[in-house]
Amino acid sequence: MLGTWHALHLWAFKTHQPTCPVDKCPIPCSNFLIRTLSLSIPCFVSLVVMNAFMKLMFFTACLLFAKGVSSEDSCDAAASSRVLLQKTVAKSELATAAAFNWKLAGPGESCDVGCASYGMFCHGSQIFSVDSAQQVIAAAQEAGLTCNGTAGWGYENMPAICSDASCCGGNCVGICAYGIQLTNSCGGNAGGSYSRLCPCGNEAEVTTTTTTAPTVIVAKSKPPGFERSLFLLPAEPMLMLATIPAASKTGKEPAILSGISDAAAEDFVKSFQPETTFMVGTAQSMPGLANTVQLEATSPCSASLVLAKHFWPETSKAVVAKCDNYAAALMAAPLAAQQSVPLILDDGSDLTSIFTELKITDVTYVGSDGWSFGGVTVSTLHTAGDVFNALGKPEYLAVVNPADQSMSPFQSLSALAPMLATLRNGAVLPLEGDISAAAAKDQIQRHVAAHGMPKFLALVGGPQAIPLHCETGTLFFEEKCRDAPYGDLDEDMFMDVALGRVVARDLSSGSLLVSRIANYEYVRDPESEGKYAMGGKLKSSADTWRPALENVGFAAPEIVEYLDILKLKKLHVSAFLHLDHAGAGGMGHSFSYASEVLFSPSIFSSGGCSTAGFDKLSDPKDSVVLTLLHYGAVGFLGGPRNAITGSGLVHSTFWNQIALKKTMGEAFKDGWNNIAVNFQDQPGEEVIAKYVMMNIALFGDPAFQLFIPGTPRETPAEVKLENGLLVASGPERWTKYKADQSLADEWSWHGNLYYFGAPGASSQKWYGHGHDNEYPYLYARFTTTQDVVSLKAVENITLPLGWTGPERGRGYIGAAGTGVYVDKHPDGSRTLLWRVRLLDYDCETGEVKDTFVKQSYEIITTTTVTTMSPVGSCKASCSAAGFCCGTNSGCALPSCHQGCEVGLYEESVWSCIEKCQTMTECFQWNVAWGHSNLCTSCADTCDGEHCEPAGGCEHACHSLGLPAPPTTTTTTPPGPLQICKMKCADDGFCCGSDSGCERPSCQIGCELALVSATKDACLESCKGMTGCFNEVHGPSGSSWANQCTSCSSTCNGNHCEPEKGCEQACSNVFG
Repeated sequence: MLGTWHALHLWAFKTHQPTCPVDKCPIPCSNFLIRTLSLSIPCFVSLVVMNAFMKLMFFTACLLFAKGVSSEDSCDAAASSRVLLQKTVAKSELATAAAFNWKLAGPGESCDVGCASYGMFCHGSQIFSVDSAQQVIAAAQEAGLTCNGTAGWGYENMPAICSDASCCGGNCVGICAYGIQLTNSCGGNAGGSYSRLCPCGNEAEVTTTTTTAPTVIVAKSKPPGFERSLFLLPAEPMLMLATIPAASKTGKEPAILSGISDAAAEDFVKSFQPETTFMVGTAQSMPGLANTVQLEATSPCSASLVLAKHFWPETSKAVVAKCDNYAAALMAAPLAAQQSVPLILDDGSDLTSIFTELKITDVTYVGSDGWSFGGVTVSTLHTAGDVFNALGKPEYLAVVNPADQSMSPFQSLSALAPMLATLRNGAVLPLEGDISAAAAKDQIQRHVAAHGMPKFLALVGGPQAIPLHCETGTLFFEEKCRDAPYGDLDEDMFMDVALGRVVARDLSSGSLLVSRIANYEYVRDPESEGKYAMGGKLKSSADTWRPALENVGFAAPEIVEYLDILKLKKLHVSAFLHLDHAGAGGMGHSFSYASEVLFSPSIFSSGGCSTAGFDKLSDPKDSVVLTLLHYGAVGFLGGPRNAITGSGLVHSTFWNQIALKKTMGEAFKDGWNNIAVNFQDQPGEEVIAKYVMMNIALFGDPAFQLFIPGTPRETPAEVKLENGLLVASGPERWTKYKADQSLADEWSWHGNLYYFGAPGASSQKWYGHGHDNEYPYLYARFTTTQDVVSLKAVENITLPLGWTGPERGRGYIGAAGTGVYVDKHPDGSRTLLWRVRLLDYDCETGEVKDTFVKQSYEIITTTTVTTMSPVGSCKASCSAAGFCCGTNSGCALPSCHQGCEVGLYEESVWSCIEKCQTMTECFQWNVAWGHSNLCTSCADTCDGEHCEPAGGCEHACHSLGLPAPPTTTTTTPPGPLQICKMKCADDGFCCGSDSGCERPSCQIGCELALVSATKDACLESCKGMTGCFNEVHGPSGSSWANQCTSCSSTCNGNHCEPEKGCEQACSNVFG
């Protein structure tokens, strides 16, 4: 079995051929992986590893072809185009529903032809009504057919049934495929090996035309001295640079459209309502322009003179750059704009006349020395650093690669950077030389080292110009890409600046995007204010992000279903939250690269896979992200490659911070740094955090701030400084959300699922027990100029809530916070980061077990005098006595360090020692440290030995100062658990808690039986113990069982005990 996920991924999204060769049939293990993860992993990965990882995470599945496969074999899907979702068909006519029946068309026939063969008419209003296995089975039955399996292919002109006996050796015949696309039509055929199932009626459908009342836009006034001016240009980058100072002088926030006049541009003009439009050179006019001024010019250089004369009849200063020095012009444009002087592009001709006419006496050349002019003072700013200093060391830095003038696609997007720098009072940093991701970061770091750390860093350009940082991930060994390293500019792992990449389909689309951002206050419409929407089949997984927005005045979300897009002309919301399977071409059951819906200026986020993977597309117009940014969005948060559910922490943090009026870049930085906290707070389980850190990015201006309708109505989770102590407080109110059926179906979960959200709470997600689990945290921050090195909890909170400090536990997924991490800043200040668990609840019942209210922390500085904690003293005693292992140990012996942790929660030395003696299995779990392994090796700390001397755990019990055991000898009768386990041994069941052959042991059955209400409940629990690693909730708490090990030492060389051991234990307890 040699197929890899990458091969299957390419196969899934290629343009399918009209045949179904045998070698296209998925290999058997891919079916297992598709059903288990909804994400194909290399097929040679063992099932042992797969089951282990299934207990770690839920993958936000990315391959639509994987959904709903229920047959053992699958074949090529029907014909499709491009990447994921198909081209939108605009409809203004809606059909009146009429009676119909499902009929089978012939191979390759359209539904128009198929229905006509029955003397009927195709009913187009029903084309989109089949989107589940149950629905396609029912449609096939109505057509007199039986589905031999179902496949949620999601390609065009479904539903259909495989009718080609040559496909996959006949294995595909009878597979019913479903899934809707926006191109489904009566006139299309399914192609490939499929025959369409068609909605046919005896009468043709009657259509009625609907109209939507136009939105009334009331233009907002510009500040005194400025007007809503618009500049129309041909798509020429140097001309744009020459125009930026003029656009800034007349309009304050530049509005420049470069070579664009489509529906998106017209919508911007309609919202902006320019008072004057300046058409430069060969620019084409647009509808709805009231007052236009033509400025004739034959080249960018001549245009710079025309613009200077028109907008500066008299000025003492000017900025000049050579016409053939694009990099210099990139730096010069925002300098001129911020000084409100013209930018003149020097083509080598004599400029004396223009200087004389405009009475210019002071000229600043950028990039190269200028000419000498009589009566004119000439100075030169040679480097980006010189210009940066001349601008007063601004907080906003736009990074570009001037070489993108000759790159395709994404040509000349660098010309957008001066617009952003002008808007944000920032500077442009042109990169130099042959650019790799490492080289680009090095140049940025060198600039920062010399001139100081900016607050905002905008990467302006496509992925060829400023490369993504890509590497092979440690989880599943597939490529992951992100921009985050550009924002981490010092020695620690935290992002230091608010980071975002400004990118668009091309220069024309980019000019529209940046003009929309620059004039946001003038183009956002009242209909969108205080509104947001949600989409995708798995959208209820994003419900816990909602309280942050609704707490500051946003109304409950508008739900945009897949078919709503057919009827939408413009979506009036400020934010859009999406969760579903996805790809670079489309967000599942939502917008695609071919959507033509207009948007009010809005921010989108999607937890789907590869939505931001436009670097893998040959044509930027095939990208859903770039389509959204073209038609009205101002920002997008998502993953460039396959995502996992852990990225939800970034999304929930992002929306919490947006609600608190932080900019997009600041919100993204906080979300990314929260993942970094998880990475450091979960030793041994940091793989999920690392995966997310390698695969999340923000696209848009990092300084953009969304309009927020109000202030917090209820107090969010927060941390404050009170009387010298830091005090973390839980949110004022929690909201419980019931997951919808689509989310339950995603996991084949047959019960209910509940999740809790609150303002200020960011949820860490983890897959376990057959579904997603969420653990809400406050990710706390405290910035100070004190030399703070750590914190100390004043109150101990019942675990797993609150924060313990490293002495009371070791972090794991869902644990109380344990560490505090320091992010040092160039100005000498530092930020402390830590996490506080806020709520403990059962997501299967919705029962709240415990709620965090408040916890205080002492600030520990380098001058603070502290005493060693009991656990710290205990561990020091371990080292002094020669016990050399850490929390993990070898030889199936609990270590001394583990004894220190165990003893912290025991009441006496006797109970502590008894606990040590029960720790005989390889994998242990404790509420303080989470998971530990007794069957690894301590060779690194024990001079090459796998374990430390025996008795370490017991030594720790004596070192903790616990009450001594009774002096009298007592005999404790065996309890129910011991009796059950002894009965297992008597019955020939020879494994301990760990077992082999992927089935639970009799001893595990004893654990399950003693926490089960009935024998049937116990037997059901046994059935749920599948795969390798299972968490067992027994009478003594939680532990982990490994069902893929060997019991050969206790079972006479056999890897496992007889079958039905777990079920026998149920009978032993219940009879």
